[in-house]
Amino acid sequence: MLTNEEQMLIRKFLKDFPSEDLFILAESISQKNLSPSSIEDALCIICQHSECIQSILEKRKITKSFLSQYLHKNKVSIINSWDKASLIRKTLDFWNINKPQSFIKDSVPHNENIQNVNEEQNSTDYFKQLSYEFSNWYYSLLNDEDSSKMGPEHFFVDSQIKLALHGENCTDVVEASNSTSVVETLRDIKLKYNLKFLPNLTPNAIKYECDIHGQVMLMVNGTLHSNTTQVVGVFEQIFLLIRDISDNNNWKIKRSQIVLRSMNSSIENSIQNPLSICS
Repeated sequence: MLTNEEQMLIRKFLKDFPSEDLFILAESISQKNLSPSSIEDALCIICQHSECIQSILEKRKITKSFLSQYLHKNKVSIINSWDKASLIRKTLDFWNINKPQSFIKDSVPHNENIQNVNEEQNSTDYFKQLSYEFSNWYYSLLNDEDSSKMGPEHFFVDSQIKLALHGENCTDVVEASNSTSVVETLRDIKLKYNLKFLPNLTPNAIKYECDIHGQVMLMVNGTLHSNTTQVVGVFEQIFLLIRDISDNNNWKIKRSQIVLRSMNSSIENSIQNPLSICS
């Protein structure tokens, strides 16, 4: 649910929104469980049933044109070639929304005992520390009792996820596109199976690779635990991380693949061709 400040902002934002589209937006946010009877009712549904303000802006009914008109009306400078994701980020910046801290990693570790460290070693140290700190940060948010901490702001708007669950006698595959759907998929799987993720963060356990374009791929392995602390399986997850130029160059998740295997699963193979996530 939105804060009082966010509700005021979204009400002003939707002031000139076509009433027919407003009703459709409200129904979409309530997953068609509620049908608004008036404009005020539609606004109440939108405010009360949205997890965060960004998830509203990402809805299909909130078009690039509407965002551009809103920013222009409020004398916010924009570039005509911007896509919807950039316009959403500009709108959030204009509102000065207080978002959970994104993952930021800018400094290259320095060892005072080593002199004349060459660039290759410096780069290796950087990505080794990046992989560890990102993994520790990500799974801490994913395991937190407050599910809102793992929000869509940590993913690119057009992010994707593919999740494979291998049980004793079955395999299920779930896919999602766009940051809001990705976050909802992660939350649903975690709640459905009462899962906690314990990544292996020991030295050299996390595999990482950076291509010439600056895209970083991480592969993390670990164990799955139920809320009763019972070990129920293992997991492998790969991430494609890219800096978001519209959000202070913070690292964000572009794509991810996860394999979850129960202890009774006969499936032993890991993610096939993990490098394909970069293509």
